[in-house]
Amino acid sequence: MPALSVLTTAVAEVLWHHGVDLYSNHDTAMKRSYDAALKPVGALDASALGSLPGITTYQYAFRRYQDERYLSVIRQLTPSFTLAIGERLPSLPTSGPGTK
Repeated sequence: MPALSVLTTAVAEVLWHHGVDLYSNHDTAMKRSYDAALKPVGALDASALGSLPGITTYQYAFRRYQDERYLSVIRQLTPSFTLAIGERLPSLPTSGPGTK
């Protein structure tokens, strides 16, 4: 997760704002990394989840991939420092279909 976090926040988001879509590159290879990381996270409680390095990048992954499974992780995170590159990103859903 730490390496994926650096790749997401320092590379993919910056390139996105310069017109390069790293998220879709190589048949969405980055998404497979996020999906694989969900398996060991599964049963952790919220206090342990927040201590995992890079876990907050699921917010970026959700905005780009719109995978509902990422919301279960995002909802357990406490609000934290937001990178300036995220200011123009669409908001995360707070209610509606698929949200609880």
